[in-house]
Amino acid sequence: MPKAGRVKSIDSGRSKLRYQLAIACLALALTLLFIAVKFQTKEYLTAAPLEKRADHTYSRIWFDDADVLVGASWQGRRLTIHRWSGGPGEERQFDAGAPPEPREGLRWAMAADLSRLAWITGSALYSRTLAGGGDTGKALVSIALPTTPAPLDLGLLSDGSVAVVFANGKVERWDGATGQPLGERQLEPVEADQAVTDADYLAVSSSRAGRLLLYHFRDTKDWILAGESPAPDPPYRLVIPAPGVMATFTAAGLRVGSNTKNTPGALKSAASHLDSLIVSGDFDKVMVLPEEGDRYALADAAPGSSVAAGRANIAVSGPNGTVLFKLGTENRLTGMGRKVSFASFAALVLAGLLAAGPLLLSRIISLLIWIIRGTSKSEGKHIPQTLEAPPLELVKAFAAGEGALWAGAGLSAQSGLPLRGAFISSIFQAAVVENWTGPPLTRKLQGLCTRGAFEEALNELVEAKARLRSELIAHYRAILCKFAAPSKCHEILTRIPFAGAITTNYDNLIERVGEVPAASILTLSSDRLPPAGGPFVLKLYGDLSVPQTALLSRAEFQSAIPGSAMAEPVRRVLRQRTLLFVGCSLEGLLADLAAIGTPKNTGGKHFAAAGVSGPAWEKQAAELSNRFGIQVLPCAAGSIASALPVFLESLAREVDKLQQASRPPECAATNASARC
Repeated sequence: MPKAGRVKSIDSGRSKLRYQLAIACLALALTLLFIAVKFQTKEYLTAAPLEKRADHTYSRIWFDDADVLVGASWQGRRLTIHRWSGGPGEERQFDAGAPPEPREGLRWAMAADLSRLAWITGSALYSRTLAGGGDTGKALVSIALPTTPAPLDLGLLSDGSVAVVFANGKVERWDGATGQPLGERQLEPVEADQAVTDADYLAVSSSRAGRLLLYHFRDTKDWILAGESPAPDPPYRLVIPAPGVMATFTAAGLRVGSNTKNTPGALKSAASHLDSLIVSGDFDKVMVLPEEGDRYALADAAPGSSVAAGRANIAVSGPNGTVLFKLGTENRLTGMGRKVSFASFAALVLAGLLAAGPLLLSRIISLLIWIIRGTSKSEGKHIPQTLEAPPLELVKAFAAGEGALWAGAGLSAQSGLPLRGAFISSIFQAAVVENWTGPPLTRKLQGLCTRGAFEEALNELVEAKARLRSELIAHYRAILCKFAAPSKCHEILTRIPFAGAITTNYDNLIERVGEVPAASILTLSSDRLPPAGGPFVLKLYGDLSVPQTALLSRAEFQSAIPGSAMAEPVRRVLRQRTLLFVGCSLEGLLADLAAIGTPKNTGGKHFAAAGVSGPAWEKQAAELSNRFGIQVLPCAAGSIASALPVFLESLAREVDKLQQASRPPECAATNASARC
């Protein structure tokens, strides 16, 4: 009996130690998994094929100002331009008009909007203005170039001039329509062996001087030095993958400044999308080189393909034809995150073996799967992929002329303008390129953006750089006031009888489609109230064409509200009307309404057709309902762009049907009458 008791004691002690070790391994596994998911997850680009044309291979591809793919190829002396504008696309041909046939390495440039073409043949520079984007065979300008030094590259500048950079570091400009010389500038270094142009940017390199220099052609009609870096060891090829970014293709990969991003092989082309560089070369993939982290494959491509990136798409053209891809994003573990997750899994396996319990091991694995997949996917399972049918209360309000519109950036995005986050990112990119911010402020802003605090970062920039207000307004106008065609959503809105519109957007799409009189377009600076019974548009963040009314950040908007005569009319509209919020993020809507100081709606209900994602939207929707009487009509953020036109079309149809039913019989029969 004593021996048996001793054995039992030993077994009990060993089991206790084994379970303690199992618990420790489990705690370690969960800790590692939390670190991987929380701190080693980032947003990755994805690409889904949209269209493939096997019979189209181009020597150069790009996206024009309307974000439409354009491909160029030479046949003898003729340049063929193919614009993928839906269906078979548009094809145009241009005659180079010079006796020698173009060959590989021909120096030529075309404006992004296909309005101008320039090329160098022999010792002559030719420039052609293309009427309406077509070759009329006229307006051909020939300019004699010096035989030495040799021209390195040419570009078409935004002021309509043609610029040629020579091997002695000199750049000369001519009027593209008349051929009149517009001046020359001696750049540094004096001896250049490579040059490349992109829009109003010019990069030159000198292996002898060991320098790379980036110049920017400004409104002052002069070249301003925008960047400089040491040249890598030859051989290398100078490129501008994005406006304001200078890089080189080297044997090791893509070099930006002193930082080299390794690639699987030699590079052929590079493009930029947000903070990532997208490259192709003698390897069978299109690779993404993010600003931070390891490279990763984005799409399949034949070796030797070229790549171009637009705002929402990329294109790859190679020996097997050309493919157009739709860009998207998804959250994935980084390389370090995968290593940490593997270590977590190993700790889980060890915990299960120590516990020697199959059931426990099964539950741990289930828990692991739930943590990795459940937190990212289950949150979005209940989010509908389409918007529900327009509520009857909303239809009745508009049919009675009691409805108003509140428009956010998502509505303008239907016309190709950027969403708020992408727009703020472009401001910071411009701030870095134009040297508006010093290193301390740049690091602070980058940290805020990394955490997703875009509005806070914009507030910091606007407040810190008040003296650069005119430059910021010019950048806002360049991005948001360029010509954009009203979208299908805008056209549908013209069929809905809105009593008025309030917008946080800077563009003029709403007043264009609504034909609102100039006197009825208001801002927070206006000293007149919205017209009684007439249509109006209130631009909460101001009118960029009237700079003194522009509010460049949410902080400026919040500061302007207390002293604005428009604040109370906005509150009155929210109390007395039924509003439809379109294109607004729930977070931004909460912030704007809180700044206005709107009490909970006691006169009716408002509705917000919104794209949502993540775990926080339900809490935000509940707050909008409780504080402001707004019922959120949710749709998955990835589907809202296609769901919104369907929702508005249904709303317009139901409003028209209800109005028809409420008309007197004689009006319904004739469908027109001043009395009706």
